[in-house]
Amino acid sequence: MRDFRREVTAASESASELPATEFSWSLTRHRLFRRCERGYFLHYYFAQGGWDRYADELVHQVYAAKKSVSYAGWLGDLTNRILEEAFDRVRFLTPGGRLRRFRNCFEDYILEEFGQVGEMVPFDFALPPEDLLRKAKFDVAGAFRCLVSSQVFQLLLRLQRSNFIHRNEEYEFYCDGVRIWFDPGLRWQEPGCRCSLRIQYSPFEEEICRMTADLFACYSRERFQAENTISFFIARDGEEWRVFSFHGSAESAEELMRGSIALMKRKIRPGNVVLLSDFPEIGLPDVCRGCRYCDVCPLLREL
Repeated sequence: MRDFRREVTAASESASELPATEFSWSLTRHRLFRRCERGYFLHYYFAQGGWDRYADELVHQVYAAKKSVSYAGWLGDLTNRILEEAFDRVRFLTPGGRLRRFRNCFEDYILEEFGQVGEMVPFDFALPPEDLLRKAKFDVAGAFRCLVSSQVFQLLLRLQRSNFIHRNEEYEFYCDGVRIWFDPGLRWQEPGCRCSLRIQYSPFEEEICRMTADLFACYSRERFQAENTISFFIARDGEEWRVFSFHGSAESAEELMRGSIALMKRKIRPGNVVLLSDFPEIGLPDVCRGCRYCDVCPLLREL
């Protein structure tokens, strides 16, 4: 009897053609590659085809892990989308009437989203599943209090509607012919400056925020020929929620992207093939425990 799992793995370990998809880059992709090359391989190569019901079970498992979400990623994406929607609803009101309407919209949208969560549990959520919404509401409340008490929020309430950039704008630009995916979050325009705002639920990391601010600068320059940008972040520094701001450097973003893209493409062998053995595991238990592939990664070692 044929062992399809072994054949899939053998194909990954030998000259396996890359998926017929365009190579693109994002900060998420960069961070995964830097954290663990084996996880990067599983996410961007091995998982391909896992949606097919005839695919091998191991490929199904890797694909399911790829589609799982982290707690910070899930709550951050949800909150930032609602933030955009709430400001989009109030921007046609007079500045004096925006605060109450914004609060009502934000609360209504967040409660509606929480009511649709169902049985979804992030892969890195350490508490019992029944505590998911309790913790999420607590974290959102902390971020929201920090936001509405900040000077940047007061600025947003006073903006005229023409200052807002359309929220359905495409989140892409190019660097040396490579498509770059980047979601700047809520964004608006000041005289001579473009601004962005994001709420994040992972602990504050200055390096990540600076890279994000640099990418916003590059995004703004490529799409709008804007040279001056500033990015605001609502994040938790220890137990305290704070507002952080960074001026972006498009040149720094280009240096980051070019270096990262070169390292990724170096893993592609002549003939447009990849080898599993070229993507080593990081081998650090603390890092592995927080990875979405921690359950399926060991299965590759057994084959």
